[in-house]
Amino acid sequence: AEPPVPVASLTRTATYVPETGFAHSVTVQGTMMDSKALATCGRLQSDGRSGCWIIAPVGDERSAITVVLGFVEPGAVSSELAQLRAKAPSMVDVTGRLQPGEVIAPPGAVLKPSTSVANINVNELAMRWGVDLLDGYVVAEVPMVGAAVTAPLVLPPSGITLRNLFYAWQWWAFAAFVVF
Repeated sequence: AEPPVPVASLTRTATYVPETGFAHSVTVQGTMMDSKALATCGRLQSDGRSGCWIIAPVGDERSAITVVLGFVEPGAVSSELAQLRAKAPSMVDVTGRLQPGEVIAPPGAVLKPSTSVANINVNELAMRWGVDLLDGYVVAEVPMVGAAVTAPLVLPPSGITLRNLFYAWQWWAFAAFVVF
């Protein structure tokens, strides 16, 4: 329910998105680098359909952030990417929700097509796109291609976890042992 804030106020290059930034409404203004658009497939919508997200960097010469432009069916990925890559870079003003970057295991020796990535991994995308990326990605509220993304958002952790509670008790037990 909070009003959108500029994305640069919540995240920076070379730092992680703070938990308070998860799912926060943000605005991104800058040049959308259409020619660098990629697909990340195997994404589930809330209605159970599986497809691909189309992503592209939005920013300026100093830094950019990954923006999820929309959800497309697997059969339409090639044509959507071809249309985007044929366009010249354009100025955009995107409102969406900020999400933390996806953490993945070190990649194996698998050759990926130049039009797709397995996950939205900021480090991999920064190398592919040749730009400094802000951590995380923004899911656009109004799709720029295909349909709106209806996947659930990652929310910050809340409450007390049993694991953390045991860690707190553990230190008291260590202190009691030292005193004994």
